[in-house]
Amino acid sequence: LLAEFLELNAIECLKASNEEEALALLAAGQPINLMLTDLRMLPHDGLHLIRKVRESERAALPIIIMSGDANVRDAIDAMHLSVVDFLLKPIDTDKLLKLIRQELGI
Repeated sequence: LLAEFLELNAIECLKASNEEEALALLAAGQPINLMLTDLRMLPHDGLHLIRKVRESERAALPIIIMSGDANVRDAIDAMHLSVVDFLLKPIDTDKLLKLIRQELGI
Protein backbone atom coordinates (compact mmCIF):
# COMPACT_ATOMS: atom_id res chain seq x y z
CA LEU A 1 0.00 0.00 0.00
CA LEU A 2 2.82 2.39 0.87
CA ALA A 3 4.59 1.64 -2.43
CA GLU A 4 1.36 2.40 -4.31
CA PHE A 5 1.02 5.70 -2.45
CA LEU A 6 4.61 6.65 -3.31
CA GLU A 7 4.22 5.65 -6.95
CA LEU A 8 1.07 7.80 -7.18
CA ASN A 9 3.32 10.64 -6.03
CA ALA A 10 5.91 9.98 -8.76
CA ILE A 11 8.37 8.02 -6.59
CA GLU A 12 9.41 4.77 -8.25
CA CYS A 13 9.59 1.83 -5.83
CA LEU A 14 11.06 -1.64 -5.68
CA LYS A 15 9.42 -3.92 -3.13
CA ALA A 16 10.79 -6.70 -0.97
CA SER A 17 8.80 -8.87 1.42
CA ASN A 18 11.70 -9.75 3.69
CA GLU A 19 15.38 -9.21 4.44
CA GLU A 20 16.57 -11.76 1.90
CA GLU A 21 14.63 -10.13 -0.94
CA ALA A 22 15.79 -6.65 0.10
CA LEU A 23 19.44 -7.69 0.17
CA ALA A 24 19.06 -9.38 -3.21
CA LEU A 25 17.65 -6.18 -4.73
CA LEU A 26 20.52 -4.18 -3.28
CA ALA A 27 23.09 -6.70 -4.53
CA ALA A 28 21.59 -6.70 -8.04
CA GLY A 29 23.12 -3.30 -8.65
CA GLN A 30 19.90 -1.50 -9.51
CA PRO A 31 19.88 2.22 -8.78
CA ILE A 32 18.38 2.48 -5.31
CA ASN A 33 18.58 5.89 -3.66
CA LEU A 34 16.65 5.31 -0.43
CA MET A 35 15.38 2.38 1.60
CA LEU A 36 12.25 2.22 3.73
CA THR A 37 12.02 -0.69 6.13
CA ASP A 38 9.80 -1.85 8.93
CA LEU A 39 11.31 -2.62 12.29
CA ARG A 40 9.31 -5.81 12.78
CA MET A 41 9.82 -8.56 10.21
CA LEU A 42 10.88 -12.16 10.14
CA PRO A 43 13.20 -13.96 10.52
CA HIS A 44 15.22 -10.88 11.58
CA ASP A 45 14.16 -7.37 12.45
CA GLY A 46 14.74 -4.21 10.45
CA LEU A 47 17.78 -3.32 12.55
CA HIS A 48 19.44 -6.55 11.40
CA LEU A 49 18.73 -5.59 7.79
CA ILE A 50 20.16 -2.12 8.33
CA ARG A 51 23.32 -3.58 9.88
CA LYS A 52 23.73 -5.80 6.79
CA VAL A 53 23.32 -2.78 4.52
CA ARG A 54 25.82 -0.75 6.55
CA GLU A 55 28.37 -3.59 6.13
CA SER A 56 27.87 -3.71 2.36
CA GLU A 57 28.82 -1.65 -0.70
CA ARG A 58 25.59 0.28 -0.06
CA ALA A 59 26.70 1.44 3.40
CA ALA A 60 25.88 5.10 2.69
CA LEU A 61 22.32 4.36 1.53
CA PRO A 62 19.80 6.63 3.27
CA ILE A 63 17.35 4.52 5.30
CA ILE A 64 14.04 5.34 6.93
CA ILE A 65 12.71 2.86 9.47
CA MET A 66 9.07 2.53 10.53
CA SER A 67 7.41 0.75 13.41
CA GLY A 68 4.08 0.37 15.13
CA ASP A 69 5.50 -0.96 18.38
CA ALA A 70 8.98 0.42 18.87
CA ASN A 71 10.56 1.20 22.18
CA VAL A 72 13.20 3.76 23.08
CA ARG A 73 16.00 1.19 22.76
CA ASP A 74 14.92 0.40 19.17
CA ALA A 75 14.97 4.09 18.27
CA ILE A 76 18.41 4.57 19.83
CA ASP A 77 19.78 1.51 18.03
CA ALA A 78 18.37 2.80 14.73
CA MET A 79 19.94 6.22 15.21
CA HIS A 80 23.30 4.58 15.93
CA LEU A 81 22.95 2.96 12.51
CA SER A 82 22.61 6.42 10.94
CA VAL A 83 19.03 6.17 9.74
CA VAL A 84 17.46 9.28 8.27
CA ASP A 85 14.43 9.00 10.54
CA PHE A 86 12.45 6.60 12.70
CA LEU A 87 8.74 6.97 12.02
CA LEU A 88 5.97 5.59 14.18
CA LYS A 89 2.85 4.02 12.71
CA PRO A 90 0.32 5.03 11.69
CA ILE A 91 2.55 6.79 9.20
CA ASP A 92 1.88 10.45 8.49
CA THR A 93 2.05 10.14 4.70
CA ASP A 94 2.54 13.86 4.15
CA LYS A 95 5.54 13.86 6.49
CA LEU A 96 6.93 10.71 4.86
CA LEU A 97 6.53 12.12 1.36
CA LYS A 98 8.25 15.38 2.37
CA LEU A 99 11.09 13.43 4.00
CA ILE A 100 11.57 11.19 0.96
CA ARG A 101 11.54 14.09 -1.46
CA GLN A 102 14.07 15.91 0.70
CA GLU A 103 16.40 12.89 0.78
CA LEU A 104 16.07 12.31 -2.96
CA GLY A 105 16.54 15.98 -3.79
CA ILE A 106 13.15 16.23 -5.50
